Amino acid sequence: MGCKRFVLGIEGGGTKTTWSLLDALGTEVASGTCGPGNVSLLDDTGVRSLFTEIRSHCPEPVQAVGAGMAGAMNLVQFSRVERILGDVFPEAQTICGREDSHSGFYAAHPEGTGILLIAGTGSNCLGAVGGEGWCKAGGWGHLAGDTGSGWDVSVRGARSAFAHYDRAGTVSRLGRELLTATCCDTMDHLAMHLTAIAGDKTAVAALAPAVFRAAASRCSLARACVSAAAESLAGLVCTVAKRLHMTRPRVALHGSLLEKCAPYKKAVSAHIRRQIPDAILFINSTPGAIGAARLVQGIPFEHERRRAVTLDHSLAESLTEQGWTGGKNLAGMSVSSLVNLFLAKEAEVSEALWAARSPMRQAAQLVSSKLGAEGRLIYVGAGTSGRLGVLDASEIPPTFGSEPGQVEGVIAGGSRAVFSSVENAEDDPAAGAQAILHRNIGSDDVVVGISASGRTPYVLGALTAARQRGASTVLISCNPSCRPDKKSVDCWVPLATGSEIVAGSTRLAAGTATKVCLNILSSVAFIRLGGVVGDQMLNAATSNEKLRQRAARTLSGRLGISFEEAMAQLATEKWSLRRCLEKKL
Repeated sequence: MGCKRFVLGIEGGGTKTTWSLLDALGTEVASGTCGPGNVSLLDDTGVRSLFTEIRSHCPEPVQAVGAGMAGAMNLVQFSRVERILGDVFPEAQTICGREDSHSGFYAAHPEGTGILLIAGTGSNCLGAVGGEGWCKAGGWGHLAGDTGSGWDVSVRGARSAFAHYDRAGTVSRLGRELLTATCCDTMDHLAMHLTAIAGDKTAVAALAPAVFRAAASRCSLARACVSAAAESLAGLVCTVAKRLHMTRPRVALHGSLLEKCAPYKKAVSAHIRRQIPDAILFINSTPGAIGAARLVQGIPFEHERRRAVTLDHSLAESLTEQGWTGGKNLAGMSVSSLVNLFLAKEAEVSEALWAARSPMRQAAQLVSSKLGAEGRLIYVGAGTSGRLGVLDASEIPPTFGSEPGQVEGVIAGGSRAVFSSVENAEDDPAAGAQAILHRNIGSDDVVVGISASGRTPYVLGALTAARQRGASTVLISCNPSCRPDKKSVDCWVPLATGSEIVAGSTRLAAGTATKVCLNILSSVAFIRLGGVVGDQMLNAATSNEKLRQRAARTLSGRLGISFEEAMAQLATEKWSLRRCLEKKL
């Protein structure tokens, strides 16, 4: 038995997780279920416990594991799932973690071409052609999406029932069905019950059958709710088909609402065929866990990765990865020696900045011209580099009075990454490109990529996408040996800060040099835009006493008036130094 190849497929949903063990021929040899598997709602301990339970019931050692998990919406979550799978199944040679819609897709379309429409507690639509060019619509969670889902049907029904109650003062058939389903006596009690379960998506979705029962009883309110939900769900399919240029798509219908509620399936199908007459619709009968197994059975997939990782010599040889002290025992040094060591390193930082003054001038001119033409400055980075970009962007409005969105910091992993590490966020170039596309970057804008190593995939993906959309691009790096592709970068600012005192800790010398460089780019641009008068901030925020007094001192010096008079004038002009000076011109 040990020489046979067994593939384990796991599909984690919001209410339960299923698994299937397949042999080399694709025959299921074992299966089972366990608790909920939404990884966005489970911490690492919870996910590990789930996978450990599955392993305890798995009768054979596995050579490959494919997992489609609810809540795994990006590469960061994919990598998290794969890391924990690797811990629980160390013998597996291939591991692939994805979203549950992907496992459902391959369950319905083993050849990799078609559309999958999911409608259960939530909703989602996913399409692909030959396992490539993936297109998704919906699946954003119940606050941002889940249109046509059980949650959506329930919410539409409840709102309609209460709207009728407000207008007519009577309880509709829809309202009575909801009262029965929740064991509530009055509409007041129903409102209290809905408020209590509002944060429980599954509990809210469980009220959908009550809406369907009311619709089956010819309640016009319920019928309108069901029809609207069905139309919005069908719209997801039409969107995906249009984007993939499918005129005769095979559409697999999946999820409890479509599999168990025939009238709803009929309504959704009718709306789809109204817009895509030649669509081929069918209920998917293959379990999603088998689709998850197919993720690692030779099916092409956009991001499939092997567990074995080869050494990246370009990264290993980067100066920022080397130890500056030549193997010196830092822990054995005195406090005084360590302070002297760090201060001595700062001299190298200054040298690196001066050596890069020519490309820095070019970058400053580029940023100035774009902002002067009412474009935007977008910083993009990951880890320390991303935080430095966010920091500089956040300081521009209070310093120079810039408009919201004029300068923005984009960091891999989103706002959470500003305060804590987001694992693997920097390794996804597609996510960097998406960040650019979602901000509608164009030819009026300049994108400044920040990467100490000069090779961060997230940053390079963003720069490539920005250049393709006509934006000007700048790369700031601290590894001169890693030259950027001229096709994606207009200006390269190499800061040769050398190796770090603590090897690889780019928050040190590289971070210091990068912060100074960003200060120069943004400050020069806003000085050129008229953001200062003399050497004083002209549009600075005056939101506290210190800033108001600073503005008064500037006004007093410029106009030759007393401090008290300057304070009075500023108060009259709502503390705007610029308006006070303009009135005297």
